[in-house]
Amino acid sequence: MTKLPLRLRIGRPLLRDVFVTYLSSIVGGVLQLGTLIILARGLGPAGLGGVVVATTVSGLIAGAVEFGIGPTLIRFHPNSQPLGQTEWDALQRFLLRLIAALAGLVAFAGIGSAIGMRLAGSASASTLSVLTAFFCGSLLTLSAYFQNYLVAERRFTKLAWLSCLVPTIRLAASLVLLALGALTIETTLAAYVIAVAGLCVVSWQFLPRPLTRTRASASQQRRARALAVHYMRWMVLGRVFAALHGRIDAPLLALMVGRSAAGVFGAANQVVTAIQLLASALGQVSFPHILARRTSLSPRDVLRRWLPWLPVIVVVCTAIGVGGAFVLPLALGSGYAKVGNIFLILCFAYGLVVWLQPIGALLNAHDRAGVNAVLTVIQVLMTLILDVVFIPRFGPLGPSVALAMTMILMALLTLFVVERSLTGARAATFFPAAE
Repeated sequence: MTKLPLRLRIGRPLLRDVFVTYLSSIVGGVLQLGTLIILARGLGPAGLGGVVVATTVSGLIAGAVEFGIGPTLIRFHPNSQPLGQTEWDALQRFLLRLIAALAGLVAFAGIGSAIGMRLAGSASASTLSVLTAFFCGSLLTLSAYFQNYLVAERRFTKLAWLSCLVPTIRLAASLVLLALGALTIETTLAAYVIAVAGLCVVSWQFLPRPLTRTRASASQQRRARALAVHYMRWMVLGRVFAALHGRIDAPLLALMVGRSAAGVFGAANQVVTAIQLLASALGQVSFPHILARRTSLSPRDVLRRWLPWLPVIVVVCTAIGVGGAFVLPLALGSGYAKVGNIFLILCFAYGLVVWLQPIGALLNAHDRAGVNAVLTVIQVLMTLILDVVFIPRFGPLGPSVALAMTMILMALLTLFVVERSLTGARAATFFPAAE
């Protein structure tokens, strides 16, 4: 079997973990699609809308209130940072209290919102959807924190099983409720609550026992808090803007051109989700792997090994886009004539996103979260500005062109900024002389 050239070789553990994480995302997506079909047929548009609001808002809440606590736990885990046992225990206590307080605030906010909606005369189904969204968002916040221990220990196989737990329970519950003739919005939301609560309980079981072994002094507790807050302050900014990435194009299209254009772009954007999931899996897996090798592998070595993969990833993603450009218009019908070109450009752009994910992980692993946050802000603002420029001119094609131009500029900017930030050298060192 022909081996890859030395500069294109990536460690097998990293490839295995990326594959497992990516596969679990695909499986989870298929299970969710099955549940969606059952609920769409059994509940109708109005009932399905209430369920979608609850599930979507709960995920957004969990992501919004995380504030970089998870990456902070991974960054200072004993697998990555040689903290003393006492300092590590103090850091764990601080982060656990912080995440528990945030989860509690979310739950109380949900109760307050539900009470306010009932007093305002809102329908009971809408009130129940909002209450479920906040309650499940609270539980998802806790379970995500617990699962970060698995990420820090690079136990991605167990994490993959956990990621499929909620979709599996929801699909099974939907089938049972449908067979019993008891499929309503109330029973569906109850099944979602049970699934998320089960995920939280199972995730808790993977925590180390005992969680903390020592009691820290006041000075050690202050040092732990200072470490966490210093690292999280930039993570918060980066995550807020990262949450906007890919979520502003369709609303802008609907506002500036119309819902029809937003629908055409949305169709292509939904299909390219497979590449987006690959980018997400690569970013999640590469962070703990880079942390584990901080002392044995310099940032320049990581950059030199990863740069040759840029043309490989972009060419493969673009080839997928070329194939989809011919198939999608035929599959979707005459009203989607432009969807092929949109899909092709999006595949190219997300190929660059895939390549940039480990670079962001590299910055975070070497305590350059501020640089990563600034790059994320630039990326989102640049995409927004180009959207405003290109949407009136190109219609549904505009956001894909804006994203492609943004990602090209971000890749070039990364070649310069990241190298200087991590090594203090010029970008020319990305291209080492032949030995």
